Amino acid sequence: MTQGLACVAVGGSTNYRYELTDLGTSAVTVYYRTNNSTLFQMNWANAAYNKTYSIRVAAYVSGAWTLYGTSCNVTTPASAPTSSLVPASCGITETSLTQGLNCVAMTGANNYRYELTDQGTSAVTVYTKGNNSTLFQMNWANAAYATTYSIRVSAYIGNVWGSYGNACNVTTPSAPTTSLQPAYCNITETSLTQGLSCVAITGASNYRYELTDLSNSAVTVYTKGNNNTLFQMNWAGATYAKTYAVKVAAYVGGVWGAYGAACNVTTPASAIMGNSVSDLRLLGLDGGILLSLFPNPNNGNFTLNVNTEADVDVLSVLGEVVYSGTVSAGDNTIDATSLKPGMYIVVVHNGSTAAQLRMIKE
Repeated sequence: MTQGLACVAVGGSTNYRYELTDLGTSAVTVYYRTNNSTLFQMNWANAAYNKTYSIRVAAYVSGAWTLYGTSCNVTTPASAPTSSLVPASCGITETSLTQGLNCVAMTGANNYRYELTDQGTSAVTVYTKGNNSTLFQMNWANAAYATTYSIRVSAYIGNVWGSYGNACNVTTPSAPTTSLQPAYCNITETSLTQGLSCVAITGASNYRYELTDLSNSAVTVYTKGNNNTLFQMNWAGATYAKTYAVKVAAYVGGVWGAYGAACNVTTPASAIMGNSVSDLRLLGLDGGILLSLFPNPNNGNFTLNVNTEADVDVLSVLGEVVYSGTVSAGDNTIDATSLKPGMYIVVVHNGSTAAQLRMIKE
């Protein structure tokens, strides 16, 4: 359809127009060249495949159109050329959903579409590339892991979609798994805000953490919301003096993978783990933490004055962390109005140094 045709040049012509009459339907199409080039292609006039057209040409000379000349029949190809995945992309098991596949490039094609048929369910998905690049990735069509697809490709040439070419099977990989990094596995934390990390998965845009309390089998799932591998046990509401089996899953190519191997993490015995009362240095001596809290009692809004930047936890009388944050040296306004009335322990800690005060919320 993109084969070059040409009319006989007319001296002084500044334009040419082509009249195509479909001999099967008598439908007439007129195409204006808009310049003095004699080159013409059938696709410019949206000609269809497997058709015979009677074509006449007129020239624009000295501000007027000449009469059409003698007609001439032209038959378009029987069908549009077909494409398919290249041999190197056919019959393979992928290493990732983002692995690059390619179809056979078709001359004149400005778009490609891919038809994926799930061999297990017969579900069909069609993905249109939107440009003339032959590159394709299974995740673009939301392909699932561990699935075999029959894939066919169609090319858009001369304003017409061609037929699909030969089918080719592609099997997607098993979903990649992740877990906590070895350095964070089977450890006892020094604080609930201690940074942990999972093994990064290429292409992952999210991670989720499943915590199973080994004392009561309670399960909590925390979704990170981004591709950062950093995790803290307090984000998932973990409590002190507990051992959790932690598993991690990655979100890759629009699909959640399976959870990886579990890894045990034990939280600190308390917010002041490892420090005797004498070690707390409650008066701020010897480089310790000096703090004051006012008003006390309060309605949940209070000022915490400390002499250093530190982490702060508010504990219930049962030892559960009900508020966590950070404070800087000087006065810090704390909003704990969501807490129920009662007595709480405010613990300020910085490395191995900690201090605590009782607080009453009215």
